[in-house]
Amino acid sequence: MSEVSGSVGLVWPGGTTGPGRQLKPVEINTDTDWYPSAIDNHGRVVGERTYDHQDLAAETYWDAPYTKDGVQIPGLPAHEGKGWLNDISPSSGVAVGTAMFPYGIPPITPVDQAQIWPGSGPMRTLPSLAPDGPAGTEAVNDQARAGGWAYDGDPYDGAGAPHPVIWTCALG
Repeated sequence: MSEVSGSVGLVWPGGTTGPGRQLKPVEINTDTDWYPSAIDNHGRVVGERTYDHQDLAAETYWDAPYTKDGVQIPGLPAHEGKGWLNDISPSSGVAVGTAMFPYGIPPITPVDQAQIWPGSGPMRTLPSLAPDGPAGTEAVNDQARAGGWAYDGDPYDGAGAPHPVIWTCALG
C-alpha cells in the first residue's frame, strides 16, 4: 500500500453552510504543501506553496472564484524561493509577509526580511531596525501600514533583541 501526504489549500463560502473548495492546483504529494494565510473582501487569498519539505517556499495568491491555479509571485532577489505572505489588507489588495531561509544562519544565508506586495508588480523590502537584524511582517491595513517584528541587531551573536514594529509608510 502506498501513501501520499501533503496538503491542499481550502476556502469556504461565507455563512454557515456549504463545503470547502480546494484551491488549485490540486497537487498532493510528499513534497508540496499549500498554506493559505488570509483572505480579503474581494476573495483574494494569500499564502505560500512549500516544497521539498519546506526548504523552498513561494509567495502565492488565488483569486475568486478559484477556478485557476494559484499565482506565484517572484520573491525578493536574495530570498528567491524562500518567502511567504501572512496577511492581505481588507480592500486595497496589499499583502505582507516574510522572506527567510527556514534553516539558514547568517552570514551564510541572508537575514529574514520583512516584505510587502502592493497587489501587482514586484515584492518590496521593508527596512529592519539594523542591517544585520532580521524582520518580518504579520498584518497590514488598507493604508499599507504593516505590523510585524524586527531585531535591533544580530540575534545569532546575542546582540539583537526583538521589537514589535509598525511600518507607517510601507509603500511610500
